Amino acid sequence: MIQLIGLRRLVTMIILLSVQLAAWGGYLFLLDPVLQDAKSQIHAIDDQISELSRKVSNIKQEIAYQKENMPKYQELHDRRGLFLNQDRHTISRLLEEMHGRDKLPEFSFIVQDNKDVPNEDAAALGYRLAKSSIQIKIASAPLDMGIYIFLQDIADSFPGHAYIENFHLKRTAEVNETALNDITNGKHVGFLDAEIAFNWLTLMPQPAEQPASTPEAGGTATGFRGR
Repeated sequence: MIQLIGLRRLVTMIILLSVQLAAWGGYLFLLDPVLQDAKSQIHAIDDQISELSRKVSNIKQEIAYQKENMPKYQELHDRRGLFLNQDRHTISRLLEEMHGRDKLPEFSFIVQDNKDVPNEDAAALGYRLAKSSIQIKIASAPLDMGIYIFLQDIADSFPGHAYIENFHLKRTAEVNETALNDITNGKHVGFLDAEIAFNWLTLMPQPAEQPASTPEAGGTATGFRGR
C-alpha cells in the first residue's frame, strides 16, 4: 500500500512537471516572439522620442539664434539697406541726392548692368550678391574739396556696401586774373575734372531663372546713363 501511494505521488509529480514543461514550451513558442516584437516596438518608440527631442533641441537653438540675430538683420535691412534693390530709379535718386547735398556742378554717370558675385552664404539664403558698376564724370569743378566730400559720401549714401575702384582728378584750367575776376563777378569757373568708378553690392532675391541678355554697343545690356 505504501509503495502504491509513493508510485502515485511519483506519477503526479511527473505529470505536473510535464505540464510545466509544456507551459514553458508554449511560452517560448507563442509568447516570447510577441514579447520580442513588443520590445522592438518599444526600442523604435524610444528612438523616435530621441529623434524628436533632438529636433526640439535644434528648433530651440534656431529660435534663440534668430532672436539674437534679428536686431542685426533689421540693422542691415532697414538702416544699411543691404537688401535694397539695385534698379535705375534707386541709383538715379541716390546720385541726385548726393549731387544736391555735396553741391557739385552737373555730372554725368553710366551704370553697367548688375552682375552676380559668387557667394555661398547668399545662395544658402535664397539671395544673390549683386554688383553694379557705376562711372561718374564731374566737369568744371571749382574746388577739389567738393569732389573729395563726394567720394567720402559714396559709402554712406549707397546702402549695403560700396567701394571706390578708380579715381582720377585732372586740372583743366589755371587760376589767373581773368578767372579771379569771373569769380568776383559771380560767374561759375571750373578748374578741375574728375572721373570716379565705384561698385555697389547688395543682396537681391534669387530669380527663378536668369534670362540671357545680349550686350549692346558699349558693353552693357541693361545699363543706363544719366546726367
